[in-house]
Amino acid sequence: LKQAGYIPMLIPPNMYQDWAQDLLFDQCFYEVLNRIDYKKASPIEEEYYQGYLTAEELCWLIKKGWFAPNNPRYREVWRIMKEWRQYWQLDLSHSDLNRLFITQKAAMFWNGSWFVRRLQLDPLIDFRWGVSYLPPITKKYSRYCCGVEESVIGGAANQFHITRRAVDDDELDIAIDFLMFLTEPRNAARIVNEAGMFIPNIRGAPMAENLKPFAEIIKRRYCSAKWMYTFSHRFNDHHQRMIDLYLNGGISLEDFMQEMGRYFHNVADEMIRQHKFKEPKNLPEPCFRLSEGHKKDVER
Repeated sequence: LKQAGYIPMLIPPNMYQDWAQDLLFDQCFYEVLNRIDYKKASPIEEEYYQGYLTAEELCWLIKKGWFAPNNPRYREVWRIMKEWRQYWQLDLSHSDLNRLFITQKAAMFWNGSWFVRRLQLDPLIDFRWGVSYLPPITKKYSRYCCGVEESVIGGAANQFHITRRAVDDDELDIAIDFLMFLTEPRNAARIVNEAGMFIPNIRGAPMAENLKPFAEIIKRRYCSAKWMYTFSHRFNDHHQRMIDLYLNGGISLEDFMQEMGRYFHNVADEMIRQHKFKEPKNLPEPCFRLSEGHKKDVER
């Protein structure tokens, strides 16, 4: 595709910090998830999450040395990301991705179900399009991957809440009555399908035909970690700046990993103090050799 003059894949800003990072992490760490997911959720939660790493687990795993800078599995996440970078649009921040796809300058668009409505309604579209998901990463491509099916990132997105004001103004019963009406399957389907952006999450509510591929995607197991939604906004901002610098050739993989090692430990310390996470007794040992410098970081 690239040799033929097309952009192989468009990726929205920050998507590589969010979805791409989480999916690559899941692919590279799937074989050791049973070891590092030491704090199991409740049976109901575990049925869905199947090895999801909580903030508490990630913090102590960071302190133990499971991730940056020396874990070869974690380095592989970012090596693959940098290799993929050559197939994305040149400008990751300001490109008009919708226009590039609709005018057929790009072959694939890493996006969500909300983009389907645009594809259906845009008068410029005169080509066939479809929905697919990322393929698994095999041992042939990376020694740390095993070809497991890619996990799912998102979910159905129509959510309803009752505000505190409804309670304070003694309107709770009215609000509940309205939500009961709104979430009746036929009513929910009318609203959700009129928007045509998300699949309904009300049992028994029919969905728009063009969103059915997403209903199949969401049956997959959930990803093993959500890095962007686990730590602080300050962490996310710094992490994003370093990712941009690394992916665009500003620093090497080694420098990127060393920098992440420093601020990973800082944010883990901050979260442990803030939330009073107790150090686990059954914390698994990393299955790789740490450098002396990193050992001192972990001990400190």
